[in-house]
Amino acid sequence: MTNETPIQHCRNCQYPLPEGANFCPNCSQRNHDGRLSFREMVAETVATLFNLDNRIFNTLRSLAIPGKLTSDYFNGIHNRYYHPVRLFFVAAAFSSPCFPSRWMVTARGL
Repeated sequence: MTNETPIQHCRNCQYPLPEGANFCPNCSQRNHDGRLSFREMVAETVATLFNLDNRIFNTLRSLAIPGKLTSDYFNGIHNRYYHPVRLFFVAAAFSSPCFPSRWMVTARGL
């Protein structure tokens, strides 16, 4: 399980949190230290692997600014960005047809 470390303000939107709040009443981000167990990571990845929404565009825009996405993520700003594991799988799925493997090239006789 994750280590629950309640804080006074939401790390995502800086909204003041009521005492003992597990979620931010303003943006619904979970109030914890950000560490995921392997089980939670696998469950979230399987459940919403290709759930594309507006957050992927925010993530791609922030990737163009060196260090912005990483610093925001480590500072607790998670909800506005696409999950990193999902981003990896989406990028791999979209780029795999662009870069054929060696066995596909030799099968065609190229």
